[in-house]
Amino acid sequence: MNGGRVARPSAVLFLVCSLWAPSVAAAPSAGAGSRIYALLINGGDRPGSNYQSHLHHLQDMVGLLRARGVPLGHTHVFSADGEDPAPDLTTRDSPPADFWLLEGTRLGNRLRPQARLVNTDWAAVTLHPARQAALREWFEAARRQILPGDQLLVFVTDHGTGDRDDPDNGAVSLWGEKLTVRELKTLLARLPPGVQVVMVMSQCYSGAFATAIDDAGASEPSGDVCGFFSTNAEEKAYGCYPEGRDRDRMGHAFHFIDALGRQATTAEAHDEVLTADDTPDRPLRTSDAYLARLLSAEAAVRGTSEDTLIDSLLDRAWRARAAWEPEIRLLDRIGAAF
Repeated sequence: MNGGRVARPSAVLFLVCSLWAPSVAAAPSAGAGSRIYALLINGGDRPGSNYQSHLHHLQDMVGLLRARGVPLGHTHVFSADGEDPAPDLTTRDSPPADFWLLEGTRLGNRLRPQARLVNTDWAAVTLHPARQAALREWFEAARRQILPGDQLLVFVTDHGTGDRDDPDNGAVSLWGEKLTVRELKTLLARLPPGVQVVMVMSQCYSGAFATAIDDAGASEPSGDVCGFFSTNAEEKAYGCYPEGRDRDRMGHAFHFIDALGRQATTAEAHDEVLTADDTPDRPLRTSDAYLARLLSAEAAVRGTSEDTLIDSLLDRAWRARAAWEPEIRLLDRIGAAF
């Protein structure tokens, strides 16, 4: 994994693209009579890599959804091997606060808490196996239950894999399997048109799933799908570890859940995460990826480089700063944090 802090591009990109394409808008909000459902996924791949932090992310998200009034029966959790009693989770106690005094020494290596395998135990929630067959079965049932105008939160905390030959088709690790971007799009396509899907994904290469907004054969996205991701399609993410939440609640998933507990919308939570997540992650939204494509296409039409186009648009923005005050303030907060 990469180290060091990096710049967060979301506010700059939104400001630049809004200058050129002001008609681009967010997906419409659900009506007052709409219902909210949640699909929570942690595959983990295998016992030795299914870390306790993933389970804590799921538990914290379930707690948040309950606090926000989402009925427990509307929340469905797919985690590792489901209810199988075999060990499927790697945990480790956090070392004492002063353990750094022994870090790297022979004694420290002997005294450091060791990882152990346990069974996932969550009495309050039914755990479904995080496997493709189980997900297909869930979507088959959901297409008859979730109606146009309803909202579906797809929350993923997991490992992810990239695809060098096809970066837009990365994958989430299920239990001994994978779920690619195309496979998730196929599942989402089973839902009735008008169901509003919001993805929150915290795994390596998660930004590849931004292409899930694209509808087959359509020139523009329908607006039914949007998402927030821990990083882009080419980079690893941070926040998987056996200590769980006891390790300073580090990483995109913990920060996003905490922010969503304070903010009214996922968009506002994302803006908070941009300044709060101090790992090298690069959080982004589907709108960032979409607008980046527009910039690239427009630069090609104008016969210029993307950097030159962006510089010209930013020059226009600075001449009317009042119009872009929220984005500029967000940039200031990001600059102060990083």
